[in-house]
Amino acid sequence: MSFDLGVWYSDAPMSVEQARSYYAHINSDWVDLRRRPEFDDFLTMLRARFPDPRGPTLGRPTPMNRRRR
Repeated sequence: MSFDLGVWYSDAPMSVEQARSYYAHINSDWVDLRRRPEFDDFLTMLRARFPDPRGPTLGRPTPMNRRRR
């Protein structure tokens, strides 16, 4: 089983449809994302808890990390 987990920071709450549309956008288009220290801290903790079995990310945080089994 596999799944994609999309994680990003938004200044305002999103509906499910808005989140679905944004997720599709960031996975198909070049996107310039603003970095936030709080998000980077969260992503570091998430990756520590659920490491990507495909290997290291070479130290570059990304807004989304795919986990496959």
